[in-house]
Amino acid sequence: MKKFLAFSIILIIVISGCKKTQEYNLQFNINNLENGTAYLQTLSEDGMQTIDSAAIVEGKFSFKGSLPEPLFVYIKLSGKPRRIGLFLENTKIFVDGHADSLENVRISGSPLNEEYKQFKSLLSAYDNRQQELQQQYIEARKVNDTSTLNKIDKLWDLLDRQQNEMVLQFISQHKNSVISPFIITQRLIYSLNVNELDSLVSIFPAELENSIYVRMLKKRVQTLRNVEIGKPAPEISLDDTMGIVRTLSSLRGKYVLIDFWASWCGPCREESPNLVKAYERFHNKGFEIFSVSLDTQRDKWIEAIQKDHLTWTHVSDLKGWQSAAAGLYGVNAIPHSVLVDPQGIIIQNNLRGEALIEFLDTLFR
Repeated sequence: MKKFLAFSIILIIVISGCKKTQEYNLQFNINNLENGTAYLQTLSEDGMQTIDSAAIVEGKFSFKGSLPEPLFVYIKLSGKPRRIGLFLENTKIFVDGHADSLENVRISGSPLNEEYKQFKSLLSAYDNRQQELQQQYIEARKVNDTSTLNKIDKLWDLLDRQQNEMVLQFISQHKNSVISPFIITQRLIYSLNVNELDSLVSIFPAELENSIYVRMLKKRVQTLRNVEIGKPAPEISLDDTMGIVRTLSSLRGKYVLIDFWASWCGPCREESPNLVKAYERFHNKGFEIFSVSLDTQRDKWIEAIQKDHLTWTHVSDLKGWQSAAAGLYGVNAIPHSVLVDPQGIIIQNNLRGEALIEFLDTLFR
């Protein structure tokens, strides 16, 4: 089950006391907007973090300060569910629009936002087509039209590939702009393999080395490199359901399937019978399962273990997607599994169903 966050970052911004001479001056004029408060926010691992606020008076408000580098930010308006997203850079930026159509605000005075506008324009055709296919899929499911459902699946995959090609082309044409690494963090960071991502990051010039978005991408590459096949499996040390610390290394000498899952994950629960089958068949031959849950509710976690008859080692820090172990292994979707040999070396990734049984059969012949 995919993690639906476009991306998450750890960001600390010090607005006051910044010694930069350049400043940003973000001016808003939103017609028909009631008086209230506007919040300047950025996305972090803990969700939206407010870094400044301003009073809204007759539709007008502003933010001033200085940034060490351009940053994508969000403007939250009191009483409005929709946020305005834009690039903040050290220049004078004007935002005009209407309170009833915040998605159509006009942004001027900012070269980066002009570039981003071009990108969104290219993207809109694909987004519109995806919405059409999604609606057709919903209608076909209502009548169980499997033929149409299969056709839509193929069309969706084709459209997805075409969209990614467009995104990659745009990035290659704007490789000197911070907008490109930002777009990768938004749309490609979890869909590319480590070599593809590493190759893409290498196109950016030295001037972007310190961009938070380039740093995010490099961190992702390093994380994936650390858990490649042939690498020692990073240690995991977490509490089990009884609060007793269990370590991955304690199972050294056996083949171990590290299973990332959660009680709320439908595909994970569907995979449970396959894991039970593999465990019953190969456990006495030297096979173990070390399940790491991305749950946040202890009772739901334990209930799922009991209901699915999962009789092996289970651990969790109950932090959901903030799980330290999941971060260590670069997990962005579940179910996710890593197979480790008796020496603690990673030998396979994401074996499921019959593929897992067949692979284990070759190991224990």
